Amino acid sequence: MDCFEDSTAIFCSSHPNLKVNYIKFSQENSELKCQECMFEEGQLGDYISIQSIKMCNDDYIFKNWPPLTDYSLLQDIKAITKPDANSIEQLELQIDKIIRNIITNLEQEKKKMIQKIISLREKKQEILTLYNEISGRDQFKQLINFNQQIIKQNIIDIKQFISEKFQQKVQNTTILKQQLQKYKNQNICRFDDTETIRNSIEDEIDVFIIKLQQLIQSEIYLQTSQQAQLNLLLGNSIFCKKGGDQFPIIKRDDLYQNKISIIKSLDTDDLMYFKYNLTKNKYYTIRFKFNNQAGNCFIIGVINQKDLSCLQKNHLGKVFCENNTTYCGRVTKGSYFDSVQKDKILEMRLDIENSQLQFLDYPNYLSVNELNEEYYLKQDADYFLAIQFINNEKYQTIIDLIYFEEIQK
Repeated sequence: MDCFEDSTAIFCSSHPNLKVNYIKFSQENSELKCQECMFEEGQLGDYISIQSIKMCNDDYIFKNWPPLTDYSLLQDIKAITKPDANSIEQLELQIDKIIRNIITNLEQEKKKMIQKIISLREKKQEILTLYNEISGRDQFKQLINFNQQIIKQNIIDIKQFISEKFQQKVQNTTILKQQLQKYKNQNICRFDDTETIRNSIEDEIDVFIIKLQQLIQSEIYLQTSQQAQLNLLLGNSIFCKKGGDQFPIIKRDDLYQNKISIIKSLDTDDLMYFKYNLTKNKYYTIRFKFNNQAGNCFIIGVINQKDLSCLQKNHLGKVFCENNTTYCGRVTKGSYFDSVQKDKILEMRLDIENSQLQFLDYPNYLSVNELNEEYYLKQDADYFLAIQFINNEKYQTIIDLIYFEEIQK
């Protein structure tokens, strides 16, 4: 246990001048190793950093510890235990937006209802005017203004007025009924029945909340699932350096934004690949997003793990920024494409068993370019996802790997 408390006091048995900073673990024999041992052997999955063990917090998830038969479980745990501040922020933004929309819609409906009440008020006045006209209200008032000098004539006039109104009974009934029916046809609602309105709104909100919860749950599952699969590539990138003391390509893992960025900034024709086996037992879907026009020629494709020499030689990929139809130039839908623009998304589909390698424009899928018939994928081989920058030219480009999905056949 002393060696774990002060690893600087331990030196590597294979490289005596280098201090031990890794543990190579196996079921048969675990050993203390230095960084040079790890680079020489290249079996990163069998190594764990002593410094990581010493400094890790309770929420840190090792990508290869403890020993498991399925290490993707660790990536799933890492995905679901990531900081959820962004998820909460996004949820609040979405819910607040929905609330604002609901309030806006309710305000608009309120204005419509108020306008309808004003309109109905005018209809009411029309009915009242018609009633006064039919009833002869003003005339009636004058007739009952008795004058002692002509009282007998007043009585005669009242009787005659009443008789005339009885003679108009059917006609006046029809007129008033028609006007009232027109008023009722205005879809009048009982605005005083607030309890019924409130219960109706609450019922709709309850249904909305249930649907919203289902949507949020499915979205969280989708994000977690996608990120967990993207995590499969984390820490597995390898650079085939042609020369020089610095890596001209940088890989930056930003799983908080659900992407892995490949940044090329110096003169290079180097190859970068992800040391993660792509087999015939699964279907693969991979998406790349371009952040600029990408400079000169590069290839996206796969390489046989037994032959990591050059993606350019095997033609198992597609060339961009240069018209070369020998690289996945067979057009099965739409047209041939090789241009790259800012924010353009490319989808790559891989089915090794059927020797199928496709490139599609996402999300419209208007064009499909496939692997040429003279080149094929070996069913008994495992492949690595790879990117190669061909021309030795100084330019900067950033390619984001934003989606990785594998489906068991």
